[in-house]
Amino acid sequence: MKKFLLYLGFLLVCALLVIPPFIPKPIENNVLNFSLNISSIIILIISLILFYFYEFTENQLIKITFFQLLLNIGKVFLYFGILIAVQTSLSLLGYLFNCESSVKIQFEKNVFNFVSAFLMLGISAFYEEVLYRLYLPSTLKIFFDDLLNKVFNKTDDKKKEKCKKIVNLIIELSVIIIFGFSHLYLGVIPVLNGIICGFVLRYCCIKNKTVITGTASHWLYNCFIFIAAISL
Repeated sequence: MKKFLLYLGFLLVCALLVIPPFIPKPIENNVLNFSLNISSIIILIISLILFYFYEFTENQLIKITFFQLLLNIGKVFLYFGILIAVQTSLSLLGYLFNCESSVKIQFEKNVFNFVSAFLMLGISAFYEEVLYRLYLPSTLKIFFDDLLNKVFNKTDDKKKEKCKKIVNLIIELSVIIIFGFSHLYLGVIPVLNGIICGFVLRYCCIKNKTVITGTASHWLYNCFIFIAAISL
């Protein structure tokens, strides 16, 4: 029953969250809206549920010292700086090759809209970190671990471990590429940016054993790009 729910949940997540970004939209609908809506609230709830079952239950809350807090803040700004460096380099590349995005931003500048936009960008960052850096890699590895256990018997442990490493590498690369191409509606350069930044953020997740650091860096990055986009 537990396995059935795991597979069912995976299919629902793929159908509702992973596949939709790949569905082509009419050019006139290619507009970014930063207002909070019911969809963003639903996505936040789903992300919190996945976060709880895939991270919170395994990594129990511990007391954090002031030094650890400063170290974590430093890591957030480190990864934020890397993301900005990647974005800047690829933007320059896009300018040189005239690869401009056809997406328009719908935004009226006032205090309420700014607060709404920053909340929306935070939800988006948390959702993407939970989905692409935590849920998809972890769940796919569970599925393929079960498959490898059925294919190999106990006498083939070495072969199984070698095959497991290859499968895990394929899973990691596949999820990063899926994340990159989920930005295809923004253009070619954002896809490349998504792939490179996806690799950086996945490394951040593995290195720090949490999506919190990556979420904070991702949110700062989103806010920076948003402010730059509406200011230029």
